[in-house]
Amino acid sequence: MAKAITIHFSDLTGAEPGRVDLHKGPVVSVDLSLLEDHYRQMGERHLANAREFMDYWRDEGESLFLKPRARVVLVDGAHCRKAFGETFHLAIQEGHPVALAVWTLGVDLEKASSAMTATNGERMKGLFLDVAGSMALFAVHDGLLGWLRQGEARRRRLSLVDEFYPGFNGVNATLMEQIEALGRTKETIGVESRGEAMLYPRKSQCSFIAFGKGPDGTLKNPEPCDPCLGRRCLYYQIGGCHLTAKGQNP
Repeated sequence: MAKAITIHFSDLTGAEPGRVDLHKGPVVSVDLSLLEDHYRQMGERHLANAREFMDYWRDEGESLFLKPRARVVLVDGAHCRKAFGETFHLAIQEGHPVALAVWTLGVDLEKASSAMTATNGERMKGLFLDVAGSMALFAVHDGLLGWLRQGEARRRRLSLVDEFYPGFNGVNATLMEQIEALGRTKETIGVESRGEAMLYPRKSQCSFIAFGKGPDGTLKNPEPCDPCLGRRCLYYQIGGCHLTAKGQNP
């Protein structure tokens, strides 16, 4: 059961910067075929575990845990550069805006995955649920980029020329606190920094997207990474880290 992204949108460059508009965004779903393909290569016993989870996700998990929502804020490019400093790795073009996007699945999937992982007989199910959540975040990210391309970028006759994903090229708790404050993410979609270099709930991500003239700089595919947990990492096993389209280390 695919779900539409609930988008809380504000244009801080417009006449009503305090206004938050609700939009029904693109519909997203989770393609678990990569899991099936990987575990088919490992043998019938492993494939049975993957298929059992796929049945659970189709019959129950997706409707319970796929609850995508996002906060998108348009900011003046010069203000963005001033607020976040020269270490902000984004190709901002003068006179054109930047979109701050924060997206989340909420806390339910995270809690259920942790509980399953700690329960005998459900550990693999919990791990698969975590992977499904990460795949969902990747799908939401793609959906938001498409929504911006077809909406604000087209209206302004611009492209999405670059994207910066905090967490790579260095990140700290202060940056996450600034993202929370600028996006008013706690009050809109329930996402906060809690003084850490990661957002909460953990199944939340963010990026900055620069508008401008030129080719689209956000059309990238996931690449195999140097996994944090070595070959035990389930994301590595299915072909690439879900966190990045640039193949850098998390």
